Amino acid sequence: MTGAGGTDSNECGHCREVNDSSKSNVVTCITCKKCFHTSCVYLGGIKGTNLPHVNWLCNHCADAIRKEPTMKTDGLEELKAQLKELKDLVLKGFAEMRGEVNSAVKKSSTEMSVTVEDTVREVVTSAVMNARESMVNGESATEVTDWTEVVKRGNKKKGKNLLVVKANNNDEKATDRKLDIATALTGVPINDFSSPWYNEAVDRAKKLKKRKERQWRRHKTDLSRLEYTRAHNNENKVITARKREYYQNRTVQSAGNVNKLYKILDNITGRKKCNRLPEGFSDDKLANDFIRFFDAKISNIIRSFSDDSEDVLLLQAPVPRVARYSPVTSGLARHPLCTIRWPYCGITMSHPAAEASSYVGRTSSRHRG
Repeated sequence: MTGAGGTDSNECGHCREVNDSSKSNVVTCITCKKCFHTSCVYLGGIKGTNLPHVNWLCNHCADAIRKEPTMKTDGLEELKAQLKELKDLVLKGFAEMRGEVNSAVKKSSTEMSVTVEDTVREVVTSAVMNARESMVNGESATEVTDWTEVVKRGNKKKGKNLLVVKANNNDEKATDRKLDIATALTGVPINDFSSPWYNEAVDRAKKLKKRKERQWRRHKTDLSRLEYTRAHNNENKVITARKREYYQNRTVQSAGNVNKLYKILDNITGRKKCNRLPEGFSDDKLANDFIRFFDAKISNIIRSFSDDSEDVLLLQAPVPRVARYSPVTSGLARHPLCTIRWPYCGITMSHPAAEASSYVGRTSSRHRG
């Protein structure tokens, strides 16, 4: 227990080891006059030069004073002031240590950043020189081509800005083995997938409306509001005319293809059809293929049985011809397959939807039974 104190003046009251000033500083309790290592009583932040001026109480003496407030002590207020001074010294020591650590870390990070910056600069310079060597064909070349420029383009439909790198074929002369690199920023409208009719005229009309709107909000005059209204109406007219022109051209180009015309109509009206059949297929062909598939499956099941099997006796009915789907009656045409009852499968071929629902009902009831 801290505060018990050692029997010898050279013995620490906490760890019972001999006090060695070379290994750790020592502090003395002002009441019991016992010595303690500063590291044992959590006072390691105090420098050794300040220890002779420190008035400190061990835990044992502090508890005794706390439990007996009537205990007579000489200079209690002075003791409180000295303890506060001790606390300030500890905090100051920790602050100095923290400052030294932060300074060392900042210095190392600065040196590292400078090193990285120099390395990056060397790599970039080397890459530019290699690119120049590959771009200039020979020592006597006077023109440089195939550089790039960054073009900033705004997505007018979704309000996004895109950075696109495109080829710049401007000829740059290589004088004294140096390149003059110029970056040009130009605005180019993007034809979004949802608005293929967007063009330069629509882009100019929208920009004019935005500019007039900003002027009106800034000046708040009747003239600026009138100009904004005119620009807004002009934008609507330009968009309407451009849409009409675009869809008329598309309709003329797709006059011989009905599917394309329906797609254009769906795009104009905003309708989207689901479960669209592949091109070249019809409802009649799909129904006939469906019937042929299940007829082939039933025929394969019949052929898989041997002649003396008991299951063959249940399938004595002749194998019918493939039924044909009739769009007039919205069902199966008159055919033996429509009236034959298969004892083994328990299915009577009638209207497909009614037969499927009845078969599912019989199957579920048979499983429950």
